[in-house]
Amino acid sequence: MPTVQELLTFEAAHPRPTGAKHERIRTELGLAPAVYYRDLLAAAQSLEGWEHDPFTANRVIMRVKFAREKRGAWLGARQ
Repeated sequence: MPTVQELLTFEAAHPRPTGAKHERIRTELGLAPAVYYRDLLAAAQSLEGWEHDPFTANRVIMRVKFAREKRGAWLGARQ
């Protein structure tokens, strides 16, 4: 299981979600991409994550927030 620091360091080095990144997640971290993104968000929201890399932690949180808002707007448009 990767540490908070390892998750944020990996994300800082590979910020864009691509097929190659997903393969690296599997091979280098030993995680499924879905598990990686779940654990990455938890790491970004932790005090330890903010102390290690506040820039990447904020970027991860803002990306998730934007995606949730966009999904909510899309779902709201269908009603």
